[in-house]
Amino acid sequence: MSVAFPTQPTLDEWLALTPVQVLHTSEALLSHNVQVYLAKINPTPDYYPGPKTDDDFIVMLLQGRNFIESNVKDATGYMSVGSMQILSRSMDYTARWNATSKVAIIQIPRTITNDLITTWGQGDPEKVEIPFAFNHRDPLLSQLGHTLVQHVQSPSPNGLYAESLLYAMTVHLLYEYRKTPRPHPTTGKLTPQQKRIVEDYIYEHLEQNFSIADLATAVHLSASHFQKIFRATFQCSPHHYVLERQIERAKILLLTTPQSLNEVAFACGFANQSHFTRHFKAIVGVTPGHFARHVR
Repeated sequence: MSVAFPTQPTLDEWLALTPVQVLHTSEALLSHNVQVYLAKINPTPDYYPGPKTDDDFIVMLLQGRNFIESNVKDATGYMSVGSMQILSRSMDYTARWNATSKVAIIQIPRTITNDLITTWGQGDPEKVEIPFAFNHRDPLLSQLGHTLVQHVQSPSPNGLYAESLLYAMTVHLLYEYRKTPRPHPTTGKLTPQQKRIVEDYIYEHLEQNFSIADLATAVHLSASHFQKIFRATFQCSPHHYVLERQIERAKILLLTTPQSLNEVAFACGFANQSHFTRHFKAIVGVTPGHFARHVR
């Protein structure tokens, strides 16, 4: 077995290897813990070790069919579109492949994993591992992963929405695959004071790119628990709630100020006028220009 890399590389070093051609990254969403890479994997006769990180990874095959040989028992064979590998953190994994394919590499931050385990009260987070899986198929995980991949490639990806998808994938991984006891469902809602703090925070930071973790920190909750009781309190996700508040502010500005559509878009936290128009029409039913002309 020839080894092309003398030691286990970092993630950046692995992505810079000759057989790997990065096509797209979610670099703009790093503040939301979202790290997704789309890459073209070219065939190689050499064995390459997987990246050494403290995080887990999901590698989804998007295009092509590849025969993969690895040093892990029962992890050699053909992978086709729709199959995935789940790579456990810091695992000793070495592989080579014989064909060109397109993959999505989704990093599952250990900070999110630990946050969920702590919230559920299910043992020491450092002792909980997500097991390795090869040529694996999971319809729900695949659907969430494809939705995340498509979203990070959109012209105006929303960090809050992408982070929510990543949390949902991690919840599913922990609930379905870890070997320790499954978490018990939690119930409850935000207290009136917490609800007011969250509403005020969103109102005051509406034009900014804040995260679920920022909202959770404002009321001293873990991000995973906050998402659950936020939905129970407001009957919608944080992403949808923030979007509705953005549209509410936009309607007020359109009716009371001479600002252009582009200025209103930025004042309400949208990435650009196109992003603003698309969401405004989806919620209100007409474009912002039509609303401004006919309601005034």
